[in-house]
Amino acid sequence: MSELFLLFALAACGGAIAVVLSQTVVRMAFWLIISLGSVAGLFFLADADFVGAAQLLVYVGGT
Repeated sequence: MSELFLLFALAACGGAIAVVLSQTVVRMAFWLIISLGSVAGLFFLADADFVGAAQLLVYVGGT
């Protein structure tokens, strides 16, 4: 297993847990960006470049 894949997976899961446990909306938004950005990184590692780019543009906030 790639160390980078493990890093992105842990960041995605940790960010998702932090979203649920956060007290303020600003911190929730920050952790959600971390979590969704990590999922995009997982897509890029899986050679799904289009899906990773769509994840970044649609969910992380590219306009």
